[in-house]
Amino acid sequence: MKFSELPDYKAAVFASVSGDLDQAKEAYERLLDRAESNDDDVAISFLMQSLANVEARMGNHDVGHELHLRAIGQSFGVPLNLIVYAKGLVQHFKDAEAAEVKLQEAEALIQSGKWNRRSDTIPPESYAQQIAEVRKIIADKT
Repeated sequence: MKFSELPDYKAAVFASVSGDLDQAKEAYERLLDRAESNDDDVAISFLMQSLANVEARMGNHDVGHELHLRAIGQSFGVPLNLIVYAKGLVQHFKDAEAAEVKLQEAEALIQSGKWNRRSDTIPPESYAQQIAEVRKIIADKT
Protein backbone atom coordinates (compact mmCIF):
# COMPACT_ATOMS: atom_id res chain seq x y z
CA MET A 1 0.00 0.00 0.00
CA LYS A 2 1.57 3.29 -1.11
CA PHE A 3 0.21 5.80 1.39
CA SER A 4 1.23 8.95 -0.45
CA GLU A 5 -1.21 8.06 -3.25
CA LEU A 6 -4.22 7.52 -0.98
CA PRO A 7 -6.60 10.45 -0.43
CA ASP A 8 -7.53 9.12 3.03
CA TYR A 9 -3.88 9.13 4.08
CA LYS A 10 -3.39 12.70 2.91
CA ALA A 11 -6.59 13.66 4.73
CA ALA A 12 -5.48 11.88 7.92
CA VAL A 13 -2.08 13.56 8.00
CA PHE A 14 -3.47 17.01 7.17
CA ALA A 15 -6.23 16.67 9.77
CA SER A 16 -3.77 15.45 12.41
CA VAL A 17 -1.33 18.30 11.77
CA SER A 18 -4.11 20.88 11.77
CA GLY A 19 -5.59 19.50 14.99
CA ASP A 20 -8.81 18.05 13.55
CA LEU A 21 -8.36 14.82 15.47
CA ASP A 22 -11.86 13.47 14.83
CA GLN A 23 -11.30 13.68 11.07
CA ALA A 24 -7.79 12.21 11.41
CA LYS A 25 -9.19 9.31 13.43
CA GLU A 26 -11.91 8.59 10.86
CA ALA A 27 -9.44 8.64 7.96
CA TYR A 28 -6.94 6.38 9.76
CA GLU A 29 -9.76 3.96 10.63
CA ARG A 30 -10.79 3.75 6.95
CA LEU A 31 -7.18 3.13 5.95
CA LEU A 32 -6.80 0.49 8.65
CA ASP A 33 -9.93 -1.31 7.42
CA ARG A 34 -8.45 -1.31 3.92
CA ALA A 35 -5.08 -2.63 5.10
CA GLU A 36 -6.77 -5.36 7.13
CA SER A 37 -8.88 -6.44 4.16
CA ASN A 38 -5.64 -6.69 2.12
CA ASP A 39 -3.87 -8.55 4.95
CA ASP A 40 -0.98 -6.05 4.78
CA ASP A 41 0.84 -6.54 8.12
CA VAL A 42 3.29 -3.67 7.63
CA ALA A 43 0.53 -1.20 6.75
CA ILE A 44 -1.66 -2.46 9.60
CA SER A 45 1.12 -1.89 12.14
CA PHE A 46 1.94 1.57 10.79
CA LEU A 47 -1.70 2.68 10.71
CA MET A 48 -2.45 1.27 14.16
CA GLN A 49 0.43 3.29 15.58
CA SER A 50 -0.64 6.44 13.74
CA LEU A 51 -4.18 5.99 15.02
CA ALA A 52 -2.84 5.25 18.52
CA ASN A 53 -1.11 8.62 18.66
CA VAL A 54 -4.27 10.39 17.49
CA GLU A 55 -6.22 8.59 20.23
CA ALA A 56 -3.63 9.68 22.79
CA ARG A 57 -3.87 13.29 21.62
CA MET A 58 -7.66 13.01 22.06
CA GLY A 59 -7.10 11.90 25.67
CA ASN A 60 -7.96 8.24 24.97
CA HIS A 61 -4.73 6.87 26.42
CA ASP A 62 -6.03 3.35 27.09
CA VAL A 63 -7.15 2.99 23.48
CA GLY A 64 -3.85 4.44 22.29
CA HIS A 65 -1.79 2.00 24.37
CA GLU A 66 -3.92 -0.92 23.16
CA LEU A 67 -3.41 0.06 19.51
CA HIS A 68 0.35 0.39 19.95
CA LEU A 69 0.52 -3.02 21.61
CA ARG A 70 -1.59 -4.58 18.84
CA ALA A 71 0.77 -3.07 16.26
CA ILE A 72 3.77 -4.56 18.04
CA GLY A 73 2.03 -7.95 18.08
CA GLN A 74 1.06 -7.61 14.42
CA SER A 75 4.70 -7.36 13.34
CA PHE A 76 6.35 -9.15 16.24
CA GLY A 77 10.11 -8.97 16.40
CA VAL A 78 10.43 -5.66 14.54
CA PRO A 79 12.29 -3.01 16.60
CA LEU A 80 10.74 -0.11 14.68
CA ASN A 81 7.36 -0.72 16.32
CA LEU A 82 8.92 -0.36 19.78
CA ILE A 83 10.72 2.83 18.72
CA VAL A 84 7.54 4.32 17.27
CA TYR A 85 5.69 3.47 20.48
CA ALA A 86 8.47 5.09 22.52
CA LYS A 87 8.24 8.26 20.44
CA GLY A 88 4.47 8.29 20.88
CA LEU A 89 4.84 7.75 24.61
CA VAL A 90 7.00 10.81 25.05
CA GLN A 91 5.23 13.09 22.56
CA HIS A 92 1.57 12.20 22.96
CA PHE A 93 1.20 10.21 26.17
CA LYS A 94 3.68 12.45 28.08
CA ASP A 95 5.38 9.41 29.62
CA ALA A 96 9.16 9.71 29.21
CA GLU A 97 9.88 6.89 31.66
CA ALA A 98 7.77 4.37 29.73
CA ALA A 99 9.35 5.62 26.49
CA GLU A 100 12.82 4.82 27.79
CA VAL A 101 11.64 1.31 28.73
CA LYS A 102 10.42 0.73 25.17
CA LEU A 103 13.74 2.00 23.76
CA GLN A 104 15.59 -0.45 25.99
CA GLU A 105 13.30 -3.24 24.74
CA ALA A 106 14.11 -2.23 21.14
CA GLU A 107 17.85 -2.30 21.87
CA ALA A 108 17.57 -5.70 23.53
CA LEU A 109 15.60 -7.03 20.57
CA ILE A 110 18.22 -5.76 18.11
CA GLN A 111 20.99 -7.44 20.12
CA SER A 112 19.08 -10.71 20.50
CA GLY A 113 18.52 -13.44 17.99
CA LYS A 114 14.79 -12.75 18.08
CA TRP A 115 14.87 -9.80 15.69
CA ASN A 116 12.66 -10.71 12.74
CA ARG A 117 15.07 -9.78 9.93
CA ARG A 118 12.91 -11.41 7.23
CA SER A 119 10.20 -8.78 7.54
CA ASP A 120 12.50 -5.92 8.56
CA THR A 121 15.12 -4.49 6.22
CA ILE A 122 16.18 -1.54 8.38
CA PRO A 123 19.90 -1.78 9.28
CA PRO A 124 21.01 -1.71 12.93
CA GLU A 125 22.80 1.63 12.42
CA SER A 126 19.54 3.25 11.39
CA TYR A 127 17.85 1.89 14.49
CA ALA A 128 20.65 3.26 16.66
CA GLN A 129 20.11 6.69 15.09
CA GLN A 130 16.33 6.53 15.58
CA ILE A 131 16.76 5.49 19.22
CA ALA A 132 19.18 8.39 19.77
CA GLU A 133 16.66 10.81 18.22
CA VAL A 134 13.89 9.63 20.56
CA ARG A 135 16.26 9.90 23.54
CA LYS A 136 16.96 13.49 22.51
CA ILE A 137 13.22 14.20 22.48
CA ILE A 138 13.00 12.66 25.97
CA ALA A 139 15.91 14.81 27.19
CA ASP A 140 14.34 17.96 25.72
CA LYS A 141 10.99 17.20 27.41
CA THR A 142 12.48 16.57 30.87
